Amino acid sequence: MPRPSVKLLAAVAAGVVVYALVHIGFVTFTAVNTKTKQAVLARRKFELQAAGDSDVPSGDVEKLREIARVLGYPKVSVQGDTISQKLLIMVKLLEEYQTLGSSEQVAKDYLHKIEVIIHSENLPPQQQDKKTTVNLSEGISIETDEERIKKEQKDAEDKKKEQPADTKDKKEEKKEDVKEKKEESEDLKMALSKLRPPKDELPALPRKSPPLKEATFTKDWEFTPSNCVTTIMDKVEDSEWFGERYMENIKVFLDSEDVNSAEQFNKLQLYGLPFGFRAQKREVLARLLNNKNFTNSPVFHGERRECIRCAVVGAGGSLNGSALGKEIDGHDYVFRLNRALTGGKYSKDIGNKTDFYTFFPESSYGHQLKTKDNVTFIFASFKQYDIDQAIAMVEGTDMPDFCTKKGGCRKLRNPHIPANQLKLLHPDFIRYVHARFLNATGSRPTTGAMVTFIAIQLCDEVNTYGFGYDPRFTIHYYDNKFTVHTAKSTGSHNIDNERALWKLLDNVGVVTWHRRDEKR
Repeated sequence: MPRPSVKLLAAVAAGVVVYALVHIGFVTFTAVNTKTKQAVLARRKFELQAAGDSDVPSGDVEKLREIARVLGYPKVSVQGDTISQKLLIMVKLLEEYQTLGSSEQVAKDYLHKIEVIIHSENLPPQQQDKKTTVNLSEGISIETDEERIKKEQKDAEDKKKEQPADTKDKKEEKKEDVKEKKEESEDLKMALSKLRPPKDELPALPRKSPPLKEATFTKDWEFTPSNCVTTIMDKVEDSEWFGERYMENIKVFLDSEDVNSAEQFNKLQLYGLPFGFRAQKREVLARLLNNKNFTNSPVFHGERRECIRCAVVGAGGSLNGSALGKEIDGHDYVFRLNRALTGGKYSKDIGNKTDFYTFFPESSYGHQLKTKDNVTFIFASFKQYDIDQAIAMVEGTDMPDFCTKKGGCRKLRNPHIPANQLKLLHPDFIRYVHARFLNATGSRPTTGAMVTFIAIQLCDEVNTYGFGYDPRFTIHYYDNKFTVHTAKSTGSHNIDNERALWKLLDNVGVVTWHRRDEKR
């Protein structure tokens, strides 16, 4: 039998040394396995302890496959590929070589095979014949490009078949999300397109806002006077005090013109919330007032009655046990605010009917109304969060986080108000009530004061119930225990000033203020 050439044996020995040095840094062998005894010939120039049947670390498997693919061997699959097994493969190759002879071509072929084994983790040379499949052992197999492509195509088809049943539904949901975002983008473009540039250069805003009484108030150019024989306007002539303050055509509710007109929006920037839109972005308010869902329907949903009688119902404790429910429901329109527990055990005292409900985020109890059908919801914006919530309501999105100055954030109740039943209180109207009738005392008017003056603007006759904070009664009609009136319970409002206002309005006949134990 011919002896192996010196060149071949030297190459094999050098390859074994290199291979061992590559692995010695990250493989620790803890026991000598019987399988490694067959590798004694290959381990004469270095000491190696093989770890039984342990596999090459998982990263090595992927490394073998990737390097072989890059350098011409499309795919290397490893089965139980321990160091001792790979050494055995090289020993077998030497034995095969000895049986075939020592020609240069045979030596070249076997050198190539051994180099694949030695350097498969590092830089194996490019395969010269990619059309040939070489089976070195049952431990390592090398595939051709054609076989690899076919197998990858088959794997892709199998993976597609194995997709979960709900994949189609997820794709449909994704399409719907994309469609909704596209529609939202188009709606926003439409809202912004309605903003008109100023006809002339707008006057610069003063650095400091003028006193609340100084600036003119926005007029409602669509206002139509009442045809009733007896109206609120009659009191203008009867009372100099009321006549000096009352403005028949004050604009009560916001509409798109307040933002689309650059001139009108500029006027509203004289004051900050709740008396104006200073520091508010016109584009943001356009999202609100030009939203297609915000229909801003007429107040009375049709032709106005000739004479309108209205009841404004507060939450005062004097209503508890009053038995005024039937009287209240007998009005043409009933205005309510804050917690209005209609349809329950308090119905006998407060009634069930609701036509107008006024609220702001922290006072939203519309869900406690007996019904929301045909109710006009009036929203008052006092701060930035209120604007954000109004936008969420008309866009039908989640409520924004409500964060306090102390740093805590929480979700407020979603009022779930249909956008087509929503009206937005005009900041000039809030300023009008606060400056002209409350002498700008306190931080702002109470919700009750604003609702009362909304009724004064819309109705011919106004009766108020549950107002005045009578100290003989608990603060609210729904209190489970008696609650005393304190500065904390009434917040930042000037309650004494408002009580004097109710009395004055009652004296001049603008409203009828219903109080307990008093004959009318």
